Amino acid sequence: MAKQQWKPGESGNPAGRPKGSTTAQIVLTREIIQAICVLGHRAAEGDLEATSLLLEKGLPVAAHANRLADIEGRIGILEQATKAQND
Repeated sequence: MAKQQWKPGESGNPAGRPKGSTTAQIVLTREIIQAICVLGHRAAEGDLEATSLLLEKGLPVAAHANRLADIEGRIGILEQATKAQND
């Protein structure tokens, strides 16, 4: 039987990403959601350039808006759970 490198519960990368830190995917998802919201507000105010950009770039992403909103909701839940663990 092969000897285990780490004891149960011991991390194989103790200097790895700290608990509660944000991943690049989470940051990018938030930025995309924020950009679409800004474009939407500007388009609603009559900004034709924002309207054009929203139609060109935002609609393909809007097809996944429910998924992005779900991800954002899950991010919030995970952050709250992490914060509760650290408190």
